[in-house]
Amino acid sequence: MTRGSVLVAVAIVSLAAFPVQAQLPQTLDEMKAQHVLLGVTPEGAVEAFVGACFVYMQPGTRDAGREMLQFLALPLGGEAAWDRLPQQRSFLQSLAEVDRQHVWRSYVKGATPENGYRMDPSDWELDVERTRTDEDDARGVPVHVRSSGADDLRAAYAKLDRASGLWYVSDWDELLQDVRPPMEDR
Repeated sequence: MTRGSVLVAVAIVSLAAFPVQAQLPQTLDEMKAQHVLLGVTPEGAVEAFVGACFVYMQPGTRDAGREMLQFLALPLGGEAAWDRLPQQRSFLQSLAEVDRQHVWRSYVKGATPENGYRMDPSDWELDVERTRTDEDDARGVPVHVRSSGADDLRAAYAKLDRASGLWYVSDWDELLQDVRPPMEDR
């Protein structure tokens, strides 16, 4: 095993084994309380969504993560069995398959292919580049985030619920595309 593959293995194990910390909610109620604070902006809604992805990635909190994603993601809200839908297959693979979870960590500041996309789940920040509120896109407002494993910005889209005044994620497909795997020493 090379030094790089050891780093990748350590990064995967450390993310897979981390206890859910204060920043990552443990229950749907905790996430809803966090969303009241974060969901006042499109960027905050995307950050809450990515946090829910981290919760889902942990086998011990997968059910809670599933509920959180269903609450935060508009396309999943009305689908009780969203995780069984064929159109969600790629999304679920990126969450459940250890060798694909780096996709989500790549959007965290400081997590890079070179360091195995290591991150501290209790202290992380989404690498938001810009938000364009002037575009008329049926998907919503694009929040452009930087993946350290991709050359171009990716967008997740958020829509405002006028009744609550909170933003929810409406599309995240671009986040799943073409993120380089962790580097290994050669």
